[in-house]
Amino acid sequence: MFSLKIIVDVPSYKQLEFENAITLLIDSITPNENIIKKGITKDLNKNHVYCFEEDWHSREKMEEHFKSEEFQTIIGAMKVLGEIIDANIIYADKKENFKQIIN
Repeated sequence: MFSLKIIVDVPSYKQLEFENAITLLIDSITPNENIIKKGITKDLNKNHVYCFEEDWHSREKMEEHFKSEEFQTIIGAMKVLGEIIDANIIYADKKENFKQIIN
């Protein structure tokens, strides 16, 4: 699995516009069997920080998606309405069952 995480700092006066725009844009992404999850969350400790996340089965398909108009529009909205403060691709080739540890 490959995860894309983009952290965006959004001024308080643009947060509602950012949330509405990004939600609409995420929902408009063409369904793809290679994408596992997509979404955005708000940091509970830093009310102005958001984390956009996509999980993919294939690095190749994820990189193709980066070139799409849909993805470029999301990045554009992030840049216009906030500031991208971090962006990473995380490789997850190993899975450990955490549920056994907490039970």
